Amino acid sequence: MLNSQHMAPSRQLVSEPETRSLRYSAYGLAILSGIPLPELRGGADSGPAQVTICAGSVAPELAGRTARGGLFEVGPERFLLHMEGVARYLVSGGNRITIDAAPGADEDSIRLFLFGSVFGALLHQRGLLLLHASAIETPRGAVLFAGDSACGKSALAAAFHARGYRVIADEICAIEVGANGGVPARATIFPALPRLLLWRDVIEQTGLWGGNVRPARANLKRYHVPLEKGFASEPSPIRAVYMLLGTNKREFNPTRVTGLDKFRELADLIFRKWFLSGMCPGNDHFHQLVLLARDVRISRFHRPPGWPLQETADLLEKDFSQ
Repeated sequence: MLNSQHMAPSRQLVSEPETRSLRYSAYGLAILSGIPLPELRGGADSGPAQVTICAGSVAPELAGRTARGGLFEVGPERFLLHMEGVARYLVSGGNRITIDAAPGADEDSIRLFLFGSVFGALLHQRGLLLLHASAIETPRGAVLFAGDSACGKSALAAAFHARGYRVIADEICAIEVGANGGVPARATIFPALPRLLLWRDVIEQTGLWGGNVRPARANLKRYHVPLEKGFASEPSPIRAVYMLLGTNKREFNPTRVTGLDKFRELADLIFRKWFLSGMCPGNDHFHQLVLLARDVRISRFHRPPGWPLQETADLLEKDFSQ
């Protein structure tokens, strides 16, 4: 049974001097951080960093902003997120994240938003195509489970992890789509964070309880489940995308999406697509989506609410193995 004693103590976030910064890797990027990030894997001890993360002062408003939402502001290659009582985050140039923590904010909360919307903005700035999905590695390529929040993406990744499949990503799938030397290249997904965020009942169903499982943040009923094993180490070509949808029918199977509907369905799956307006004017997401829709098998998968997780996994495994 987990409780608040498993949470990191609240304290002001302070960067270490650059000479003591820690190296990590995620999404195919070499990261240099003055802030401990235990959710990430360690990176190479030498070589240039592609992303720097540090604590510092962040202005409450973004100068020269071109668009804003309830909690965020954007400008050309800049993004500001303000989470009241947690931190202000500034992402700039696709290579730097500055975190201005609120007094008394706990580090778990700070990192939770860092690895969500903030990393999403960073990856958008770097020109990657982001889908709101989880992903697993199969012998024929990556399989993605996509859809709205609470549709079962992470639960399915956990179920397949328990069956011996390696997890590639949870929540944010960072995809590179393009040509290599004039030759069209297959869409490739990069390994994200070696962890799953799961509800307690999913952890119990999949047998993932362990001493390293802890609440993602105080008063949140989702748990951080590190993947010490069973996490992908290399990028993977994408084989299939399943869009998870609800239905009242008792019989169901995956149904293929064809033609222009493939493009439309993928466009609806872009992670935090409202960040893009004014932040990434040079990114050709339309072209990326066209190429992805051309090369990847896309299916709708309707299932009734409360349908058993393992039976759902059985149906999907049978389909993507064909």
